[in-house]
Amino acid sequence: MSWEETRKLSEDQVYEVIVELYARELSMVEIGNEFGVSKALISKINRGEKYAIDGYDYPVRGTE
Repeated sequence: MSWEETRKLSEDQVYEVIVELYARELSMVEIGNEFGVSKALISKINRGEKYAIDGYDYPVRGTE
């Protein structure tokens, strides 16, 4: 099991990640660093594969 799979984000943190994705000011790597998770996890959140929230269209932003 990778470190990414053991790190959990709170619901509030997931919303913050989505806000960061919409804002397009930071790369997915930078967002991952901010929350202590990998770019791969941020990418999965972006695509709605992890922590998907009803009512959001995925992907949140284009892939990097």
